Amino acid sequence: MNKETRKQAIVKLRNKKYSYAQIGKTFGVSRQRIHQIICGTEKFSSKNEILKNYFNNQCQICGEENDSLHIHHLDTNHKNNSVKNLMVLCSECHRLVHANI
Repeated sequence: MNKETRKQAIVKLRNKKYSYAQIGKTFGVSRQRIHQIICGTEKFSSKNEILKNYFNNQCQICGEENDSLHIHHLDTNHKNNSVKNLMVLCSECHRLVHANI
C-alpha cells in the first residue's frame, strides 16, 4: 500500500468515527502517528483535493452532499490550509456559522 492509499484508508476510518487508537492498531502505528497523518502540517492548494480526500464531499454539520460545498477556515486565515484549520460546509451551514461569529 503506497503512502497516499494508506492515508486515504486512514481518513476513511476516521470519517467512520474510529478513534486514533483504533486506527493505529489497524495500521500498527501509534495514535499520535495517526493524528500526524490526518492533521499534520500538510497544505493543500485544491478545494477538490480537500473535499474528496478529507471530508468525503459532505457538509460536516448537516451531512449534505452537493457540488456547492464551501471550505471554512476556523481561524479565518484563508492562507492557512492545514486540514486541522478547515471545515467543509454547505452554503446554508456556512452562512449560519458566519452569522453566529
